[in-house]
Amino acid sequence: MRMKKCLSFFCLLVAVMALQAQTVIFTDNFDSYTAGQRLCSQNNTDWTTWSNAPGGIEDAYISTEQAVSGSNSLKITGNNDIIYRFSNQTSGVFDVEFKYYVPSSGQGAYFSLQH
Repeated sequence: MRMKKCLSFFCLLVAVMALQAQTVIFTDNFDSYTAGQRLCSQNNTDWTTWSNAPGGIEDAYISTEQAVSGSNSLKITGNNDIIYRFSNQTSGVFDVEFKYYVPSSGQGAYFSLQH
């Protein structure tokens, strides 16, 4: 009888863990884009600028200067103001992860999540 209880508890634990499994909604490491060109000009489905003007001054360049994996990254400077469109997420728990490099001689950095 004790073995049945242990097995039942184990099955319940596995079911709970499976229900909490993550579904990746979006991932991007910028390696599929052409370095030297602007991000939103290459992918205006997922990315845009604050003024919704891909290719303009707010659109950031894909760069090979710094990268965590692969060879490309997104270089945000000066007037760049990039927006990722999170779709219509209205409920649930979401995990947003990204890595960014800020040079020690720079002015600092910030990011903003808005809904």
